[in-house]
Amino acid sequence: LRLLYLHPDHFPTPLLDLAASEPRLLPYFDLPFQHASRAVLSLMGRRGSSDSYLELVGRIRGRLPQAALRSTFLVGFPGESDEDFGALAEFQKAASLDWLGVFAYSREEGTRAYDLPGRVPASVAEERKRLLEQAQLPITEARLEAHVGRELEVLVEEEVHGEDRPLALARSYLQAPEVDGLMVVKGRPGSRGELRPGARLRVRVERRAGVDLEACLAAPL
Repeated sequence: LRLLYLHPDHFPTPLLDLAASEPRLLPYFDLPFQHASRAVLSLMGRRGSSDSYLELVGRIRGRLPQAALRSTFLVGFPGESDEDFGALAEFQKAASLDWLGVFAYSREEGTRAYDLPGRVPASVAEERKRLLEQAQLPITEARLEAHVGRELEVLVEEEVHGEDRPLALARSYLQAPEVDGLMVVKGRPGSRGELRPGARLRVRVERRAGVDLEACLAAPL
């Protein structure tokens, strides 16, 4: 079980003890912070702040040091100033999240934000999105590098044909479907069937390749 879209203002702390004791519950937490400026968060109807969200990140990693954290940020919300964006960028550095998706605000009829004053030009919102995505890449790469040399359990999704050995695309606990990177697993030369889709394997991470990890087979589960 991988928990997605947990509201950071209502995070159930007992969940951390459960994740530590229950192997079926993966130490992966998707927390859509959306922003870190108290002013913007208030306009969004949220109670959080940069300090409270950093405290939550610290609480999770203090209890589960191996936890993978994903979030989403929304830039260009009505009323977002340069100072508000700066606060979000500082939060991004301090939180050092494993994975991040950034979205530019767009108006939607029927929402409370539709008529809010202080609309941010689309070009400004897109540039802010670009800057955060650019800043996130080295953060994600550094978080992934920390797993090189580790042994992890993976779930094979697809077998592919390598030049001299079978290969598979798989996911470990720190990689959610579709939104995160993958684990590329190298099978043994001449082996057949060990990388079949649905197989659970133990692998040793050998290197990072962009936002993916490459691994070889380790001891059987």
